[in-house]
Amino acid sequence: MKTTYFRLIAMASLVVMLLGVLDAGAATTVRALNFASVGVIKGQSIQINFTNNGSDPLKINFLILDDDGKNYLPAVQREVFPGRTVHATLNAQEIPFLEGRTDVRAKVLVSGDRSINFFGSAEVINNDTLKTEIFLPAVQ
Repeated sequence: MKTTYFRLIAMASLVVMLLGVLDAGAATTVRALNFASVGVIKGQSIQINFTNNGSDPLKINFLILDDDGKNYLPAVQREVFPGRTVHATLNAQEIPFLEGRTDVRAKVLVSGDRSINFFGSAEVINNDTLKTEIFLPAVQ
């Protein structure tokens, strides 16, 4: 009888722990911050800027995709604390087989545990002058 009682307690504890894990996983929100496609040439870079305007840290992944959906940035998840801005930059010369002009689009995957509040932009920068040549606001 003691063995049955302890098994019942152990099973109940396991169920409670699993429900807690499932509940915590369900609370995570994932959203995408998208940008219009833009053409880049050698001598330019594309930069994505992201600001966490909320009260909780957010985890993000920067993506710069070609027409086939291939990402040219390393798949690194970054944590962005409230009130902070981060960016990622890709030199157009790092895109293989760049002949003339290549269309790319920026995207940021954002995940957080509560309501998430953020904004972003992308820009095409001239590598020689470091001036912004094209500014793209995000489309959520």
